[in-house]
Amino acid sequence: MAVLAFLLLVAGGLVTSNNAGLSVPDWPTSFGHLFKIPKMIGGVKFEHTHRMVAEFVGLLTIIVAFWTWRVDQRRWMRGLTLGAVAGVVFQGILGGLTVLNYLPPAISTAHATVGQTMFCVLTAIAVFTSRSWVQEPAEKIAPKDARPQPIDRTIVIQIAWLVENQPPSLKINEESVNWENLHDRLSDIFKGRMERVAFVKGDGEVDFEYVADAIAIARNSGVQRVGLMTMGGAETP
Repeated sequence: MAVLAFLLLVAGGLVTSNNAGLSVPDWPTSFGHLFKIPKMIGGVKFEHTHRMVAEFVGLLTIIVAFWTWRVDQRRWMRGLTLGAVAGVVFQGILGGLTVLNYLPPAISTAHATVGQTMFCVLTAIAVFTSRSWVQEPAEKIAPKDARPQPIDRTIVIQIAWLVENQPPSLKINEESVNWENLHDRLSDIFKGRMERVAFVKGDGEVDFEYVADAIAIARNSGVQRVGLMTMGGAETP
């Protein structure tokens, strides 16, 4: 429906661009007929095509509103579809007044403005009724498993020996992390940060290869700049 609304805007633009607004001089009939298609010549092909597309969009809007009231329990969604029906009717009346009053600037401008507004409304309805918007996510995180992301704090990856002959332990600030989970955890943290900078800090007994591994993992997880934190302060390459 949103695609048809966009095509309706294009059809209206073609009417204006070709000075075809009065090619069909009556309304709501076309040359005295409600359903008979006139000869599609000159500006008539633009004006009458515009009317037919508008009627089809109006009919679809009414059907969507009826369907929404039957199956959708969201009150605001029902209200939005009713507003869309009212807007489409109002838009049609404006179009008729534009013809009957010989293209007055105020009504013509209102007709164009409401048309673009209705395109936005119908697009919103398409989004809010889409499967991706309505369906529940396939996987939910339980509240007990949710971990806050440190948005404003400096991210420091700390590496320290705790057990001899074992890989060193890891922490992101005060949060303990396994080496195999470091990439995913950093990715989660930096999804919500504008500044993608982290520091790696290793104690004096940690082999530099572990520090290099942490830097590489941070780079692969979306960190743009990785600094080394030493006893003398931070150093950023």
